Amino acid sequence: MQVLDKTFGKTFDKALGKVRYNRRTSPMFYWSHAPALWLRRLRTRRPPSPVARRVSDDLRATAVGTTSIDELAFPGRDRFWEQVDGLVRRMEPVTVGAIDGDVLDGRNTHFHCISIDCPQLAEEAPEVLMLGVDETVLDAIERYLGVPAALCDVHLRKDVGNGAQVGTRIWHLDTEDHRTVRMIVYLNDITVDDGPFEYLPLDISSSMPPEIVDRGLRAKGDPLLDEEMEQLVPRVRWCQAIGPRGTVSLADNARLFHHGKAHESLRLAIFYTFTSRSPRYPAIRRNPVFDDRLSPRQRGAFFVDTIL
Repeated sequence: MQVLDKTFGKTFDKALGKVRYNRRTSPMFYWSHAPALWLRRLRTRRPPSPVARRVSDDLRATAVGTTSIDELAFPGRDRFWEQVDGLVRRMEPVTVGAIDGDVLDGRNTHFHCISIDCPQLAEEAPEVLMLGVDETVLDAIERYLGVPAALCDVHLRKDVGNGAQVGTRIWHLDTEDHRTVRMIVYLNDITVDDGPFEYLPLDISSSMPPEIVDRGLRAKGDPLLDEEMEQLVPRVRWCQAIGPRGTVSLADNARLFHHGKAHESLRLAIFYTFTSRSPRYPAIRRNPVFDDRLSPRQRGAFFVDTIL
């Protein structure tokens, strides 16, 4: 039985490694690979934790899930906080970021934040990257996606509180893949007035007029600002992800209209991006830089670019 189990395990691990998303198929493609993921769990005898199960169930139902660093029981959480706090202390003071580009560009964060990206994180705060391939996190993400996940981007942001609706504070939809899960870890307490992740519920986002969807998908031109969105959807229906330091919010931002709420106070957060291993764009490549400290499953999910 052990020999048979080992043989099937190798076969399914190899099959999972070759799963490629076909852009010409519908998002239902994701669900067709659920049996392979189930068989991998059977082989490892490690079912998803209650936290991973709850978060993925919430993502399936509403495209949003919430947990915390403590609830995830991330093994490196003490080193995570030590490294993060050290980085934040060394970050330059925020004014209005590096002013460059179009103020109405919905992908331009230069007007409201400064960012620490993957190469510096790998050098000075590797536990930040390790959280993205934590087994519980991967369980939740893959159980929702239905395919092996790729952690393809991580950055720590310090957002200035200038009240301006610019950059990613403009309403939009993410376009990296048919399903794009963003995981946000709040590094300070976030209330409704501190720039929380703000979104429209799934039922509303799914029923927006095609011309509004088209504008939400575009990075430039004809931005969707709060005043217009309020004409389409009353503010009472807008939702915010709030919570104390250590709150972890996950959302499928390819399915939800969302933005960072304009705010007047400083916001600190880490953003993680998960897609399939063949996203629409950009092209991604597995990174072996941390192979010596990762399990085979974690190695397969690490697509973060750590090269300057």
